[in-house]
Amino acid sequence: KKNHYNSFVKKYDFNYVRYENSLYEKCMEFCDNVINEQIHSSQKAKKYELQSIKKALENYDDLEIICSLLTLDDKIIALSVGEVLNDDYALIHIEKASYEHRTAYSVINRLMLQNEFGHMKFVNREEDLGIEGLRKAKESYHPCKYIKKYRIQFL
Repeated sequence: KKNHYNSFVKKYDFNYVRYENSLYEKCMEFCDNVINEQIHSSQKAKKYELQSIKKALENYDDLEIICSLLTLDDKIIALSVGEVLNDDYALIHIEKASYEHRTAYSVINRLMLQNEFGHMKFVNREEDLGIEGLRKAKESYHPCKYIKKYRIQFL
């Protein structure tokens, strides 16, 4: 991850930007483009993913989430959304990067953690949904533990 970050920093003159509501339309356009590039997702899954991002950003202030962006020439190339759960834990809900700037994932991840969650002991990178590439990417961060998932069924 360090090599990806260093390579990106040397190659691009980018900005790390904290989200504000005036960026909503640009963020949604960016997410729509990135989600539609995904080859592993069905149209239904893409629709739900975009809806969840839309709801998060529409309710940004009420949800007390943190959203950060990477911009290059005033164009969004990466986005990350997370929140503080308690004094020790943060949770990253969403990370997106443009297809042509794939190494921006490493950059937005590192800068978000440094700038927004640097005081946290643990960061949960959220669910990998059984997607092999996503699982591999998350495992490359060498997680300290995995949290057992449960499914509850009401009868």
